[in-house]
Amino acid sequence: MTQVPANVNKIVWMARSIRDNIECFELLHRVPRPTIALCMGEAGLISRVLAKKFGRFYLCISPR
Repeated sequence: MTQVPANVNKIVWMARSIRDNIECFELLHRVPRPTIALCMGEAGLISRVLAKKFGRFYLCISPR
């Protein structure tokens, strides 16, 4: 995705466990451009609820 010209990347996937939410937040520290990342489904609710705690508005948006 980093090779396609865009201002922001968006990554969404179905969470199968709570661990997928942790990977969502970890992913945002490794991306080279602003990125929206969130997990869907019941297990992914955490990525949307905790997004504001990590300085994001609703979705997980990396600061880069």
